[in-house]
Amino acid sequence: MIKNEPVDCDMAIFGDTIMQVYLPKSIKDNINQIFVKCKSPSEVNIPDFIKNVLTKKISVSLVLTKNKEIAEQLKQKVAKEFNQKV
Repeated sequence: MIKNEPVDCDMAIFGDTIMQVYLPKSIKDNINQIFVKCKSPSEVNIPDFIKNVLTKKISVSLVLTKNKEIAEQLKQKVAKEFNQKV
């Protein structure tokens, strides 16, 4: 069962593989500070992004899970959420 609760990771699904990436709060805050200034992704200040995000030495946790049933449930949940808000 998939719960409707906030998660502290970014997630991507590739076929039957679920990838969860856990970034430190400081990097998430840096990313948010950069993107909040922009009305569209094309307005991102690339030098600022490189300096404040990409060049920082951080520890990133990555969890890969291979589970076809859970991957399908997550894909369906996202599709349903997206269709409801469009």
